[in-house]
Amino acid sequence: YDRMKAAVTEVAAAGDGVRVVREITAPGVAGAAVRHEMLLAPRRDGSIAVANRFTVPEAFSDLPRVGLVWELPLGFDTAEYLGLGPHENYRDRDAAALFGRYTLPVMELPGKYLLPQSAGNRTNVRELVLRGEAGSWRVTSEGNPFEFSIQPYSDAELFAAHHWHELGKQCCWHWHLDAVQRGVGTRSCGPELQERYRVAPGEYELDFVVM
Repeated sequence: YDRMKAAVTEVAAAGDGVRVVREITAPGVAGAAVRHEMLLAPRRDGSIAVANRFTVPEAFSDLPRVGLVWELPLGFDTAEYLGLGPHENYRDRDAAALFGRYTLPVMELPGKYLLPQSAGNRTNVRELVLRGEAGSWRVTSEGNPFEFSIQPYSDAELFAAHHWHELGKQCCWHWHLDAVQRGVGTRSCGPELQERYRVAPGEYELDFVVM
């Protein structure tokens, strides 16, 4: 899964918007692909409605996450969100998180574990606003709430490093916006993750408005 590749198979007009279809494959998973259909529709107020449909086949039985990732400039320094917090939380460890509106420095969102790794996820989020010298970036859910995390490095960079000093100079923020993310429990230091906290094959939706 760390070597998955996405190929755009269709780009077409759809009313006043654009429809983009991607097929996402992985080495060793023959004859199957995750299908991602995205519909982007501009609105009169300057915002863009983004509707995503992900179809995960049986061959991809336990994905780590289903969603999107952006690279944002370092000029964003403050994050405000409506969701579970204020600390990180995942599907299998959110009982201690409280629903509310939280404002935090962006640099505090990822947390920092001894081993470089993806961290700092927030679940059940309805709205996220990033502010700073780069301007303002607002994302509001239209349907199911989403999950998000913001990292100083990509997942690939974090996975390849054994110590933080091995990572180079940060060039941007890596922002994950997910329809669903797998819980963090594994057999590495405890029992295997329960089935209800895994990302099972099926259909996933991620609808939001960005401005």
